[in-house]
Amino acid sequence: MIRPAPLPSSRRALLRLALAAGASLTWPGRARSQGAPLPAIDALYRLRYEGAQAVELRLRAEAGADGHRSLLTTAAIGFVSLLVDYDGQSEAEGPVRDGRPRPETFASRTVRRGDPRTVDIAFAPGTGDVEALRIVRRGSERESEVPEAMRRGVMDPLTAIQAARAAFLAGDTAPLTLPVFDGRRRYDVTVTVGGRTAVAIAGREVAARELRLAVAMHAGFNEREAGIAGSGGWIHGLVSDDGRALPLVFETRDAPASAAFELVTDCGVEACEPAPAYRLLPGT
Repeated sequence: MIRPAPLPSSRRALLRLALAAGASLTWPGRARSQGAPLPAIDALYRLRYEGAQAVELRLRAEAGADGHRSLLTTAAIGFVSLLVDYDGQSEAEGPVRDGRPRPETFASRTVRRGDPRTVDIAFAPGTGDVEALRIVRRGSERESEVPEAMRRGVMDPLTAIQAARAAFLAGDTAPLTLPVFDGRRRYDVTVTVGGRTAVAIAGREVAARELRLAVAMHAGFNEREAGIAGSGGWIHGLVSDDGRALPLVFETRDAPASAAFELVTDCGVEACEPAPAYRLLPGT
């Protein structure tokens, strides 16, 4: 049997960095006013690497007055799918307090080259401290490389997106830093909000807000990943400026290689196939 050749190490590292940053698309801050609903997201995205389609992602998220839940599915596509058999699913849920989503549980299931990996995290909703963590790879439990002292006051990537959107929609546009822990890595995403602009998405013009993201790695990253992040690169992003803060486009700048995370279809506006049998919260 002929096996596909693996991606070069630098490309795998950049792909992991892009996925990590792509999961933290906006920024945290002060809570929205109580009772203000957080608009739902159902959107299809693609990650391009050096101009080639690499990964397809679908993000679905909702929040009610008392709780929130998010689901992110990913799969390798195009030429990359011939090199790396990758697919995964992540889910997060927790309470909404004072209008701000908070972490409680996070579960990630991925398969890469036939290697299944799972991560389960339980957070204390009031503090963001990690109360329980379980990492399994190839049927065996593994220890996280992130010290316990760095697992306090954090949130998972999906809850971070929801909390960040809530802060932005409340008008909090000051530069802020988001502390993220996904079980394997601990990193900060510092976001600076820029001006208003417009971007063409699927033939229509969408009002947008510019962002600048910088990723600071603290633990769990290998030497190549740290080298890429330390190269002075940053990420230019756009979110919709229409009362939803929908992630639109995120592209690396001044990095050793180019990667771009782009909205393909806003499933809240256009039908996405296959239609998901997906109910986030009671009554939705």
